[in-house]
Formats: sequence, C-alpha cells, structure tokens
Amino acid sequence: MTWSYWFCDTLTGEKQLEVEPAGGSWSRRLNVTQSGSHVFSLGDRLHTRATWRALTETWNRVLVQCWDDVPVYAGVVTGRPYDRDTQMLTVQHTDIRSWFSYRYPFGVAGYSDVSLVPGNLTITSKSLVSAVGLVLDAGLKGPIGSPYAIYPLPIVLPSLVESGSFSAVYENYNFQRVADILDDLQGLDGGPDVEFVPQWSGTDTLEWVTRAGALTGGTFNFDLTAADSPVASYKSHEDGLKQVTGVFGIGQGYGLTMAVGGTANALPYVIPARDTTYPVKMAATPGAAGDLAFARVQKYKYATVQPEITVLATEVSPTDLVLGSTITVTDSDDPFLPDGPTDFRLIGLAGGVGDTLTLTIEEEFV
Repeated sequence: MTWSYWFCDTLTGEKQLEVEPAGGSWSRRLNVTQSGSHVFSLGDRLHTRATWRALTETWNRVLVQCWDDVPVYAGVVTGRPYDRDTQMLTVQHTDIRSWFSYRYPFGVAGYSDVSLVPGNLTITSKSLVSAVGLVLDAGLKGPIGSPYAIYPLPIVLPSLVESGSFSAVYENYNFQRVADILDDLQGLDGGPDVEFVPQWSGTDTLEWVTRAGALTGGTFNFDLTAADSPVASYKSHEDGLKQVTGVFGIGQGYGLTMAVGGTANALPYVIPARDTTYPVKMAATPGAAGDLAFARVQKYKYATVQPEITVLATEVSPTDLVLGSTITVTDSDDPFLPDGPTDFRLIGLAGGVGDTLTLTIEEEFV
C-alpha cells in the first residue's frame, strides 16, 4: 500500500490528472479548518506549462491524497508559489470547511430580493444533525435560479428532516456566515461534531460526506511500554489558557437591549475565578445566551489535554483512523504521565508524503 495523488475539479469532482509530489503535508481535524501544501518539481517537464497552470487554479482545483486509492485528505487549492531558480511549485490548499467562511445562508443577490430568498433561515423542531444539514444546504444553494450554478459543491449532506427539539431563526441582517452558525451549533450543550470526509463517488468523482453528531469510530489500544508498540513517539500537551470558571453569553441586540446570559456554574471550581465573554448571534434571549454560556464553561472547565502520537501508516492504516475513534493509551512508571490505561478521543490526523502519521488525541472530562 502506498500514497497516490489526484487533482480534481472543485465544482464537479471530476479527476483531472494523477501526479507525484516531491514533498508535502496535510491535516484533518474535527470541527475546525485545516490546511497544508505539496511541492512539485517541474524541471522534469513531464507536463506542459498549460497543464500545470490548469491543474493548480486557485479554488477551482482540489488536491486529493489517497492511501491504497482511498481518499484521506482533499484540499482546495488556495495558492501556488513558484521558485524559478529551482523550478519547484508549491501548491497550498485548505479543507472544504474553510469555504463556509465565505458562504452565507443566502447569496449576495438574494439578500434584498425576497422573491429569491426569504429574509431569514428558519429551522423548526429539528435535530441538531438536521440543523447542520439545513444550514449547509442553504449555503450551497445561494439565490435560486440562473446564473447561480457556482454555489453547489459535491458535498453529501446529512438528513434534513430529522425531528428534534432545536428551533432557530437566522436573520439575514445579522450576516452570519455558514461557518459562524456551525460554530454556534457545535458550541451548544451536546452540540454535534462536524467533519467533511472525502471519498470517491459511485461515478469515480470526488465528493465530501458530511459527518455530524456525536462522532465515533473504531477502538485502538496503544501500550507505550510494549516492545511491539506501533507508537514511535508520544508527546503530551496540557494547556490551560482557555480554562475558565464563568462565561457571559453575548447574544443579539445592542446596549440595554442586548441579550446577555451569564453563568458561573462550573461547579465544583477547580481554579481561581477566570471569566470571559462568548459572542453568540443565534441567541435572541438571555436564557438562550445563558445556555450557550453554560456549554462553553463546561467545555473549558479543565485544562485541555491533547497529546500527539506518531505511528506508521504501514502499521496503522490512515483509512482506519476515523476521527472520533477511541484511543486507549497505557503507560507505567513514567515520571510525569499516569500509570494504567487512559481513554482519549481521536480529534486530528496529519501526515506528509512519507509513512509517518501524527494523531492528535484529547482526554475528555465529565
């Protein structure tokens, strides 16, 4: 098994050309945008100037990295620095989630023309997974009708009709980007994880499948003390910079009309008081702002513990390392790390053109 690489068209997902980079890096992570770059040597003249320029058009092309022909990462091209002296072309790319930082639940031409798009996006009695799908769907449609064929992307959405207790109205005048709304939904107490997984479709074109909800995967047991452990390195990262005891949720409105809900319910307190604010445009009432603030303070009650593990793709296949998987790490007699097994959750996966994979895992506190 080995890596392979394809350039694809962004709108259609159609394969353009299989290529071989000289080096590179990529990264995927739950709930946040990631990016990378790959370097190509053009001195061998395997392809013409016109081919390379067409393959690397910003935003129109995607570089897909596959393991045993299964997509592991797909990055939309954002830049192409070129060194004439060495004839090396660097292709910079970012994952598809970044696109939603430049999409709204309405297109530019649809903001004031209510005959095309209503003045808000209304979600009524849906599950959080369907809420994610409806927000993405609105961002992928834009204004209705021609000439707006530039809005759809080959993204498979979750169910849009799953019933639940979530209702919200997103007014156009708040100019919330799709990415902003996704962040707010993820920030709810019990909010969903969201990731976009690249795959080849039934017609052998690139598409992204939206995973949303309490995402899980397989179970992996890594004993750091075992002679045959696949773990090449283990680095622990514990960060308390976001740790808080209280949060003010800042919702809609201005001045005295602003919806503010504060919470200091991270009981029992584990550190001296550290308060912060959390802007949430989806909150129209103090109660809603307070609920979001409560979820925020629960998330950052403790320091974030996110170790990094390196393994070889030949020993632990990247296609098996589904984000959300349980990673159990066992250690003993270390001067700092605890003895015994500790359960973590896989939240990030990164690599390059070699066999080394870096897993970012997170310990979850209840």
